[in-house]
Parts: sequence; structure tokens; C-alpha cells
Amino acid sequence: MASAHRARGRGRPATTAIVRGDLGVGQEQGFTVELGAAICYTLLAVGESDAVDVDLVLLDAAGDEVADDRDRGSVAAVEVCPPRRGRYRAVIRMYHGQGAFAFQVFGS
Repeated sequence: MASAHRARGRGRPATTAIVRGDLGVGQEQGFTVELGAAICYTLLAVGESDAVDVDLVLLDAAGDEVADDRDRGSVAAVEVCPPRRGRYRAVIRMYHGQGAFAFQVFGS
């Protein structure tokens, strides 16, 4: 999974450590991330082989959706350039399948 993260970080350096988790079908896990203004980020969630469809949604402090990747696949990535610095919530949902995933934020 680490190699997938490096390859899909869009050439941006990692701004967080890799966080790992495990989800069953329909379950979700959220992470608070601090994002800066005028910096573009790639948020990336990668599921292992049994994680058939991993979704990723980014919410602002008010709970409004900022970006999402709900496409079918074991890799979910969103790109965002926030207009203001703040805390955001990244929610990873196992839409189909189950198993381990890794999550990381890249920014430049």
C-alpha cells in the first residue's frame, strides 16, 4: 500500500503519516486533518485486495462536503485547494468489500 500512496500523491510530499484501519462493508471511519490555505492537497485512501469499493469524502468544519471520490475501486483520491486554513474531516467508507485500508494526505 505504501508504494500506491507514493505513486498517487501526485508528486506532492506527504504531510501526514500513513494511517491504517480496517472496515467491514458499509462501515466508515473519519480522520481530522489540518489543511492550510493556498496549498493544494491530495487525500488518498487505498484498500487491500478485499476492499472492492472504497469511498472518500472531505467535509469542512460545518460538515459541508468539500470534495469526494465515490467512484468504484479500491483507491479513492480527492484533490482540494482550500480557500482558508482549518480543520477538515476525511471520511473513508467501505462501500463494497471489507478489509484493511491506508490513508494519507499529500500537499504542496
